[in-house]
Amino acid sequence: MIETHAHADHLSGGLELCFSQETEMMAHENDFPDSPFNYRRLEDGETKALCKDGPEMTLFHTPGHTEGSITCLIDGRYLITGDTLFIISAGRPDLGGKAEKWVYDLYESLLDKYTQYPGDAEVLPAHYVTWEEADESGKFAAPLKRLWNENPIFSLSSENEFVQFIIDNMRESPEVYVDIKKVNRGLVHVTEQEADFMDLGKNECAASHYDSD
Repeated sequence: MIETHAHADHLSGGLELCFSQETEMMAHENDFPDSPFNYRRLEDGETKALCKDGPEMTLFHTPGHTEGSITCLIDGRYLITGDTLFIISAGRPDLGGKAEKWVYDLYESLLDKYTQYPGDAEVLPAHYVTWEEADESGKFAAPLKRLWNENPIFSLSSENEFVQFIIDNMRESPEVYVDIKKVNRGLVHVTEQEADFMDLGKNECAASHYDSD
């Protein structure tokens, strides 16, 4: 199991998997530096087979939404973007309280690294902002080269313009996100009832001028 980042909007279950004898959690250490559980640390550019004789997956460190955000390129055809890139927006950089620093990391990840990935790769994000992002079959997916032309993030002509766009389009972060992230990092333990309450929250992970569903 790969954590694309330390989630703030929902409980991922990664902590439980770390204590399992059957599953290994893999993540970038920048998002779990003080976590009291064992996991395998992912390296930028690392390649591994998904299964015996199966397709290869290359893992890229793409910080910005979080310090340890990971993007997975599978068989050169599928791009698992986590919360770094969505169909019509990008991940907000402020959920760790370091927006002024992380927004520049996000710029480098999207406007440098993402423009070097295969344009035919299908982007498969972790979230959507509006139902209108779905294609005719109901999938929230699109070729990366289409997003280069249609996602407003890629039309911003300078780093300063990018930074201003992201800052202007970050809505208020739900207070519970702070506690959710601590739970996912293994720093706080909650009851089943508390966990259910945390998972009722609204998805506010995108920096977007569209209203989220």
